[in-house]
Amino acid sequence: MSKLSLRAIAYHEAGHAVMCWHEDVGIEAATIIPDVNSLGRVRHKAVLDGVDLSCDSSAAGKARAESLIRIALAGVEAQRRVQPRGIRSYQFRADYATVDRIIHSLAGSDEEVSAYLRLLQIQTKKIFELDHIWAAVERVAAALLAQAILRDTDLDRLVMGR
Repeated sequence: MSKLSLRAIAYHEAGHAVMCWHEDVGIEAATIIPDVNSLGRVRHKAVLDGVDLSCDSSAAGKARAESLIRIALAGVEAQRRVQPRGIRSYQFRADYATVDRIIHSLAGSDEEVSAYLRLLQIQTKKIFELDHIWAAVERVAAALLAQAILRDTDLDRLVMGR
C-alpha cells in the first residue's frame, strides 16, 4: 500500500476516533491494519444500545442516533480535509451503509432524509474546523501511522493532547 493511501486511511480512522471522543462515546481501539472487510477500523462502545429507533422517538434516542451518524461521517470528512481528490467510494461504503440505515429511521421522505443528512454532514465538517479537534485528529493519525493500532488508553491520551 502506498504512503499516500496509508495516510488517507490513518486520517479516516482518526476522524472516527476523535468524533467518538467529541460525542462522548467510549473508544476501545483504532487500527489501520486491513482485514477482509476493511482497510482500518475503530471499535467503540455501542451508541444505540437499548434504543429501538422504530419505536423510540425520544430526544435522547434521536441525539444518540445523530451522534452515531456523525461518527460514521467523520472518517470520510477527515480524509477529505487531507486528501480531497483521493477519496474512493469503497473507502466509506460501510460507513454510509450505517448512515443510511439510521437516517431512514429518523426521517420520513427522501427529501427529508437528504436534508437531514446534509445537516449532519455540515455539523461534522464544522466540528473538524475547531482547532483543538483537528489537532487531535492529526495526533491520532500520526500515531496510527507509527504504531498501526492504538488502544483506548493511547487514544484518550492522544485526543486529550497528553
